[in-house]
Formats: sequence, C-alpha cells, structure tokens
Amino acid sequence: MAATPQNLAMLLAYYHEPTSAPAASRPRPSTPTQHVPTLVETVRTYMASHDIAPAGLVMQPPHNSVLINESVIVYTTKRHQDFTLTLGETALPIHAQAVTYHYDWGDGKTLTTAKQGAAYPHHTISHTYDSDTPTHITLTTTWKITVKDPESGAWIDTGTPLTTTETTRTFDFVTPTTYLVNPAYGDS
Repeated sequence: MAATPQNLAMLLAYYHEPTSAPAASRPRPSTPTQHVPTLVETVRTYMASHDIAPAGLVMQPPHNSVLINESVIVYTTKRHQDFTLTLGETALPIHAQAVTYHYDWGDGKTLTTAKQGAAYPHHTISHTYDSDTPTHITLTTTWKITVKDPESGAWIDTGTPLTTTETTRTFDFVTPTTYLVNPAYGDS
C-alpha cells in the first residue's frame, strides 16, 4: 500500500503502534525494487505516444490524370525531423532520420530505396504505368530515432524505428490523341 495522505495514518498505526502480536510476527514491507527507465526506454515511450509527421510525398505531374506509358515522378519533402523531450529541467534533443522509403505503386509493383528523390528535372524516382486502371501511390517511410545523451553529448540509437504511411490522391490515366490540322482546309 502506498503512503498517501489518505492512508498514511493507517500505515503509521499498523507499523509503529504496539499490538498484541510480537513485533517479529508482524509482516514487514519488503524493500520495493523500482525500475528506473533508461534514457533509451524513456525516449521509446515518448516516441510511441508522439505523432511523427509523414515524409511529405509529392507526385508529379500534380494532376488527377496522367499519361499512360509516361513516367510519374515522386519525391519527399522531409528527410529528418527534430523533437525535444523535456524531463524536469533537462531538454533532450531527439532526431528522426528517414532511412528507407517503400513505394507501393498500386499496380502490383513496389520500390524500396534510401533516396529521398527530387523534383523534375532532377528527379531520381519515377514509375511508368502500362495499365489504365485508376490507382494511387502509397509511401511507407521508416525513421531511425536517436537521442542526444545529456551527459556525454553522443547521439544514441533507440533501436526502435518508427514508420509513417501516406497516400497520393487517386489518379486515372489518359492516352494522348494526335490530331493533324491543316490550315489550308480552314480549320480553326
């Protein structure tokens, strides 16, 4: 039983007032063993209850329709995120670093990479669709979580990565149609 204002008087009476039973026969509380969480355990608990933003998936072209058999470019806007956990008067810097990006293209194909990607014309991640079924792209990002030790200043890996998932809007495909126009026929 914990010593609270409500039960403190009862605890004192039980353990310190004379009773008819000899002191040796009265039960004595054992010394409680209290687990003091490590820095890593504390950060794991904090991050498990803290929302981490997704990587910021961007798709190019940004339209609801894309050309079939032409590349769709993707990239992310966040490579890392920083947080601060305050314990008493100590501020602990926490760093989340994206380590893998897993793209599900929605057509049965996937790509896992460590690259963040880039926008056109310097893009590094793209996918070409050969089916005209409307789809969307799902990105699952794995984040490595590290915390700065307040005593040594070293960054410590928590060993427990986090994941975020985000999805593009659903888009459909169009096939370009070519029209030949001859100004001599008066078409305008």
